Amino acid sequence: MHQRPLAELARAQNVTRRTAQRIETAYRQLCRQDPAADGVPGNQITAARRKAARLGWYGPLAWDDN
Repeated sequence: MHQRPLAELARAQNVTRRTAQRIETAYRQLCRQDPAADGVPGNQITAARRKAARLGWYGPLAWDDN
């Protein structure tokens, strides 16, 4: 997905059911990825996780409704 449409989605008050389902599918696939397996250096992984924690972002299990 391109950055511009993603930014527009983040600001939207509503999305279509199809868009919500596509986002959910992508999220479920991406949240299980290991960044190190894709060649992301450990220091960048640590920095990203620290930033997420500092900003109060939740991990994938926080969004699991099951």
